[in-house]
Amino acid sequence: MSQLAASRLEEVRRSFNRISRVPDPLSYIFTGSMLAAIGLILLAYSLGLIDERDLASLSLTSLGVLLLLDAAARYRKPWTRYRSKPYAVIGASLTSSGVLLGARLEFWWTAPLTVIGVALIVEGVVRLKRE
Repeated sequence: MSQLAASRLEEVRRSFNRISRVPDPLSYIFTGSMLAAIGLILLAYSLGLIDERDLASLSLTSLGVLLLLDAAARYRKPWTRYRSKPYAVIGASLTSSGVLLGARLEFWWTAPLTVIGVALIVEGVVRLKRE
């Protein structure tokens, strides 16, 4: 590789925060939000305000919603956009599982399979249209 190409590559590498090893500010914000949410839910459980089933339901739903919000925030930033799709799929899976578990439905565990399956189908259709 020529010296000019190597310096240009290094210049491009520096312009994108994605390539750096340091976590971006959104990681701190949403990780802190997740820890705070789980802490509050565990506090409510410890105080007897919610039972075991509500504990699981609220935990899954709150983590899922926070991941969906994280995905939306990351999609707006070009250097973190690559993380938005997996976060959105995981967030939708957790949210749907938590809602179904909270509704006391015994088939709550099918939600992640369905969400991931639909996400894969959509991804495949989008990639087919690009070709």
